[in-house]
Amino acid sequence: MPLKDICQEAEVPLISCAAGKTITDPVASYVFAVPQTNALAVQKCFEYLEKEDIKKIGLIYVANPYGEDGKDNVEDFAAEKDVEIVATETFGGDDTDMTTQLTKIKAAEPGALICWGTNPGPASVTKDAKTIGLDVPILQSHGVANMKFIELAGEAANGVQLPAGRLIVWDQLADDDPHKDVLRDFATAYEEKYGQAPSTFAGHAYDSFWIAVQAITEAGEADRAKVRDAIEQIKDFQGTAGVFNYSAEDHNGLTMDAFVWVKIVDGAWQLVE
Repeated sequence: MPLKDICQEAEVPLISCAAGKTITDPVASYVFAVPQTNALAVQKCFEYLEKEDIKKIGLIYVANPYGEDGKDNVEDFAAEKDVEIVATETFGGDDTDMTTQLTKIKAAEPGALICWGTNPGPASVTKDAKTIGLDVPILQSHGVANMKFIELAGEAANGVQLPAGRLIVWDQLADDDPHKDVLRDFATAYEEKYGQAPSTFAGHAYDSFWIAVQAITEAGEADRAKVRDAIEQIKDFQGTAGVFNYSAEDHNGLTMDAFVWVKIVDGAWQLVE
């Protein structure tokens, strides 16, 4: 968020790899983003809650702008969907024991737990929830859509569900899926170069780089305003996160189609839908 203000004031195009809704809403003319927003991720979580007829949830989030943005979106959707948040707790970015917060949430008897954060906190939340017997579905944000989360959470990760981009399950997509070629090419090249599967965040960096390249090419010169205008004109750009369609009113460019629903089974990502 500080970068948003700095780049906007300096009139330098910024393509952010962070997912907070407030990065692109409200729109700042020089600021764009490539990850699916927290708002879209929360909407996907509430689709799951509605499908499972879960009307009470517990919420725990990291006390930083990413977690707070997620919390705000959860509260907004809960009010809209008539879902009760029976308990809300926070944790610090470096915290390793969330037993106290989770014990309070357990006492409130939620039907599911939503955790909003990035590693390592969400892994500790997942392990501690299992330890105290908080036996409800655990929904994480797309901020943990990488193998590091599974490594940190260990066996407790099994059963965790979340909205994610297709990159982490690209090999489970149907052969005629329009996203598969780009994802396969990127994942294969990445693994050959670095010896490991790419995370969602590697995909965001890839998308942002090639969007910048296309915009500079279309602008014909490294003029800041022209590059900014060119990004707003990008349509049907197939990235790892989804198909981008930017405009003057939409500087994220993605829709709900950018998400799939995944579940961790036997220490691996499994495509659910």
